[in-house]
Amino acid sequence: MKNGEGWLQGGIYTALGDEAIALAIYTLLEEGETIATVSCTTHFIRGVKQGTIFADGTVIRKGRQMIYAEATITDASDGSLLARCTASFIVRS
Repeated sequence: MKNGEGWLQGGIYTALGDEAIALAIYTLLEEGETIATVSCTTHFIRGVKQGTIFADGTVIRKGRQMIYAEATITDASDGSLLARCTASFIVRS
């Protein structure tokens, strides 16, 4: 999943951030509630060409209809920040 320059393609950061956020949100949902991403913005800070990366999702605020959350993508080798995602999700009952 590398681009033509050999860097990990940026869409992978976004996909990992979105999934990390969704998994964090699932821990807060009531029975019968589902979610859908409304918006997701990724800020690319540093590229990576090899190794392992981590995504960590955090819920900032869960309302009745909307959830706001963020994720950080880090390099496993040194913990450096690679990207930050912010997202909003709609809650469906």
